[in-house]
Amino acid sequence: MIKITSSLLALVLALSAHAASVDTLYPNISDPSVIENPPYDSMMHGSKHESRTGPSDGSYNYCSMPHPSVSYYKEPQPVANGTVNANLSALLYIQRHQKRTAYNLFPYGENEHYDCTDSEPFLYLGATNSSSPKPLPVYAATYVDDQNPLYETLTESTCQFPQLTVGGFLDGVQHGQELYELYGKKHHVIPSEPSAQTVWLRSSTASLTQGSAGGVLRGLWPHYNKPLPLHQQIDSIDSHEPPCDYNDALLSASQSTKVWEKHLEVTKTLRKELADMLFTNNSDWNSNFDHYNDNFQARLCNGYKLPCAQSGSDKCVTEEQARQVFVAGDWEYNYYWVDRENVTEAIQLTSGLYIKDMLKQLQDVESGKSTLKYMHHFMHDGDIGPLAGSLGIRSLRWPGMASNIAIELWKTENHETYVRALYSGSTLQSRHGDMEWMPFDKFVQLWSKYVPHDFVAQCAQS
Repeated sequence: MIKITSSLLALVLALSAHAASVDTLYPNISDPSVIENPPYDSMMHGSKHESRTGPSDGSYNYCSMPHPSVSYYKEPQPVANGTVNANLSALLYIQRHQKRTAYNLFPYGENEHYDCTDSEPFLYLGATNSSSPKPLPVYAATYVDDQNPLYETLTESTCQFPQLTVGGFLDGVQHGQELYELYGKKHHVIPSEPSAQTVWLRSSTASLTQGSAGGVLRGLWPHYNKPLPLHQQIDSIDSHEPPCDYNDALLSASQSTKVWEKHLEVTKTLRKELADMLFTNNSDWNSNFDHYNDNFQARLCNGYKLPCAQSGSDKCVTEEQARQVFVAGDWEYNYYWVDRENVTEAIQLTSGLYIKDMLKQLQDVESGKSTLKYMHHFMHDGDIGPLAGSLGIRSLRWPGMASNIAIELWKTENHETYVRALYSGSTLQSRHGDMEWMPFDKFVQLWSKYVPHDFVAQCAQS
């Protein structure tokens, strides 16, 4: 007879909870019928100042996605079970920014007063490399002038759209603190102080990713007060979202399939109900669920209510309607980056140049050409989606706020390098192979399939 001790019970419960949390990341959502009968609760909630008060348990949480954390992190199985003696030697970490206000506001205004008076988005202009003069730190204080005849058609707000919220900043600080506990104190790839020899940081040119970096890096290094370079590429040719006209043709083809038409038919009633209520009866809002998701997500994650009718009636979007909107958004993301027939070429022309950049970083680190140990990229959901697809993710819900991909390099005592890829804190469940412990060369070969052979020629197709 096995005696169940309290410690054993705690372990069983923890493992059960973690298994359940992993299931929330990989539901079967290939068939559009899931939108009408969601197989999971897609409703989201967050507060104005923080999405959560403790470490994530690994469950999907759009407002604050899980990330590698000592609370549930497990070393790769061959290391954990003693089959292999290896140490973590380097980390490439790509994350979406933390939570924000909406991109998409209703055409005839918002009934919610977005308040950002507790936020001070700092702007640093005109700094020099020399010791002086240094710019005076200034921040953007958004206000509403009621003499402006246009303000009522937007929203009486003290926020920019989009803008990282205070809750997003604070969640970023916690994100950084937890990363340091794991990858700094335990595995020693994040140094106690950043240096150009060991740390490399990159962001898009958007203020959202830069602001998120400010929060996460403060969590990593709470007492560091020197400036840090956050590398960016020129906006018009940035490899994380390079201009490519042929992408429009690929998208159009993907939206002309029977399964896409089925998803529109399944959501026909929902889209009409929302359009009638919110005066959104135009193609930008009704061709897909991007705008509705964005608007509803930003409201609920920052402590605001779902929208009400533009006509002034007391009719509001219900939680059931919102649930269907969120599952429809999940279905679309999964379709775009996992299921559609032209997904490989779509990923090549969306993120292939970015993948090429990251492969070069990893190869230089693995060969010893580079001394970097920690590379952190601050990007967008439009980056996380195709990157997860390129790694063969089995199922992809909409990459939530601060969703992340971690590429760990492990060095064995025989000087062999292995890769472990994580998605939002857990080993990525891939159709391409075992992402728990993959030889470095095999990983490079696999990921290289998504690097375009001739980007310019592919994008010039008619």
